[in-house]
Amino acid sequence: MRVSAPLSSGQQRLWTVSQLDGAGPAYNETMAFELRGPLDCGALQRAFDALADRHEALRTRIVVEDGRPVQVVEPAGNGFPCVVCDVTGRPEETAELRRREALAPFDLARAPLARARLLVGVGVQAGVAVGAGAEVSAEARLGAAAETRPEAEVPAGVGAGAGAEVPAGVGAGAETRAGAGAGAADAGAPPPGLHATGDHRQFPDGHHILLITVHHIVFDGWSRTLLLRELGLLYAAELNHTTADL
Repeated sequence: MRVSAPLSSGQQRLWTVSQLDGAGPAYNETMAFELRGPLDCGALQRAFDALADRHEALRTRIVVEDGRPVQVVEPAGNGFPCVVCDVTGRPEETAELRRREALAPFDLARAPLARARLLVGVGVQAGVAVGAGAEVSAEARLGAAAETRPEAEVPAGVGAGAGAEVPAGVGAGAETRAGAGAGAADAGAPPPGLHATGDHRQFPDGHHILLITVHHIVFDGWSRTLLLRELGLLYAAELNHTTADL
């Protein structure tokens, strides 16, 4: 069932700015991780889809109703797009795709306001930088421990009840930008549990880059910690054919 609610004051400001000419990707939040080892792309896509099913913010779009912008939550089951690109032996294409991913604007009227792109076969790199000055460790194996806050166990949706003065973020509060314009935010600790184990993987040992981009109107810095933690747990559960403990 489709659900709509008013925007928070912070979302209202972001929506207003987004209507200006040239706003484009100014509020894209892009995270980048370099992954080492075997990777199961099917399990990763299912983990992203399950993440979107869990969080209303990842199914939210902004539309104008009766002359006022409102947030509309689409029902679960629409998925979380994750495009896979094999860039083996093409470093120039790798750099261009990273740049384009950070700069591609979202249409706020179309959900989801989030996307992922997996670049496979990128080769060994000393570090990953997307946008201005954001460096991500080359050892960002998706199984390292990620810092979490105690309240991260409680997913946040679009506001709290009908009042909807809470922004529709994956976590709480989106008043302060987590990134710098169209550049990538420093990804910090990678998602726990996202290292691949087992014998049958779509992509064998190698180096890959995972890019995750979300619009700031539904996402903030605290939300990032929750998203990455749950993505890791969901991916690990997919690999082991179990249910994630969330």
